[in-house]
Amino acid sequence: MHTHEQPKYKKDPMQGQLKLHLLYLQAMQPTNLLALVFTSFLGTNGVQAVGNFGASCVNLSLIGTTLYGGCKYGNTGRYLGTSIDMNACIANLNGNLVCQNGGNYGAFCTGCSLSGTWIKCTCGGGGAGTIDLNQCIVNRDGNLACD
Repeated sequence: MHTHEQPKYKKDPMQGQLKLHLLYLQAMQPTNLLALVFTSFLGTNGVQAVGNFGASCVNLSLIGTTLYGGCKYGNTGRYLGTSIDMNACIANLNGNLVCQNGGNYGAFCTGCSLSGTWIKCTCGGGGAGTIDLNQCIVNRDGNLACD
């Protein structure tokens, strides 16, 4: 009989709130399995900052302006549940989405959707804004962060 490791929870003192740190993530979907195989070749020591976060993060979803996913943690083979408010990383520039720290794109864009690592929104000043989030967001040792 097989037993499955349960997700572990811990208090995150940097945020002052309880955050789920998913230390074990099974990749059941073929695209996630491919990402796992690819990331197994990434040798890392210490902090991992991968500009192409899409290659080391799985199960990405978007709710409002917050991106959620599970990202590879160093060379442990484990994944952490993580999220980032992309207002901290993306701006609306005349209807175009651009990488900019503190950009607050959510104040000017609505109806955003996620396809892979691409986000598409209806933005004031020009229409449909799209951007590959790999340009703006990195995986820093299992945590999503602005590049």
